[in-house]
Amino acid sequence: LVGETLYEQRLNGSVGAYAIGDGRLLWETPATGDSAGGPIVSGGMLFVADDMKGVMAFADPTLIALLPKPVVNAPPSVAPSMLAVPNPFTIVRAFSWDRTKLAIPLGMDVGPDALLYILDTRPAVTVIDPADGHIVRTWGRQGSGPGEFDVSRSDDNPGFGDVAVGTDGRVYVADGSNHRVQVFGPDGSFLSQFGSFGTGEGQFRSINEIAIAHDGSVYVHDGAISKFTADGKFRWRSPNVEAAVGMAVRADGTLLATCEPCKQLLLLDPGDGHVSDRWDMPQIDGDGFGPVNIDPSGNIYMNVNGSESQLVFDNAGRFLGGQYLREGDERNEAGKETRWGDIFMPSPVFLPDGRAFSFGRGGLLELKVTLPN
Repeated sequence: LVGETLYEQRLNGSVGAYAIGDGRLLWETPATGDSAGGPIVSGGMLFVADDMKGVMAFADPTLIALLPKPVVNAPPSVAPSMLAVPNPFTIVRAFSWDRTKLAIPLGMDVGPDALLYILDTRPAVTVIDPADGHIVRTWGRQGSGPGEFDVSRSDDNPGFGDVAVGTDGRVYVADGSNHRVQVFGPDGSFLSQFGSFGTGEGQFRSINEIAIAHDGSVYVHDGAISKFTADGKFRWRSPNVEAAVGMAVRADGTLLATCEPCKQLLLLDPGDGHVSDRWDMPQIDGDGFGPVNIDPSGNIYMNVNGSESQLVFDNAGRFLGGQYLREGDERNEAGKETRWGDIFMPSPVFLPDGRAFSFGRGGLLELKVTLPN
């Protein structure tokens, strides 16, 4: 509220100005379709922080005419360290979105049957044969009953949810906005579920991610990380692990968690969830880590938010290479907004023979990964 005018920041990114005397709409800015913060009114100008466009300023045209002309800076040059990074990823083939019938994928894992299990925003689980891309089976629909999912969320992100497959073939679905984990047989038959809404032991807020260890232990990430047995018995809950946004389990049982603000990879003890080690990742140029996966050799793959890149480290944290969105890259142009599919998402999952799969604009992608010796 400034003077006789009330300024409202709306969920669609627009701002409305209202006369407090009668509630009349005086003016409004166009919707951006993205989350925004503010507004701040100062010096006759209104400032809004938009997730996609950054800080925006609005003013009356007469005031704008009095302001000095903005100086347009040349796009920043690409850091030499980025230009020198070897890109280990080559797209071998793509199975189109029409062929796989998928909406936006939220998670993908490889089963012991060497098939790909994918949870998407329809919401449904789809099983795809990576040999030829055909749909083996699918199950699920919107709802809260057994075999039904709710992955919806109120912001501009695709949804809350993930899928992981145990070594015994059981399929664990993080039913994100239903605040539970559902367990299915590999044929899609409902077996059990665990969890409810809350912050206590065995309870969840909105679930972002799920991972299965080789011993069948189940890790669930909802801001904190909780550990369960294969049949859903609660073991421990780690507090909010410094804004962790991704996790994966190593062959030795150690849990890896990506720390978004601190640009570190955290190693969690599977016994009680305490942070046993921290790896600094000096190659990170962005806001921090995103989703993470591990290949059969123990190499670590992770998305980096902000620079929109997919980086690869060996099992000791040594940087091996990556794919960046950068000036001159066919996936990016200077000043162009990043769109879903500009970078591989999620981090690749791997078949036992080393073939990698992720998603991009072309659909489900088979990738060849060539790493230095």
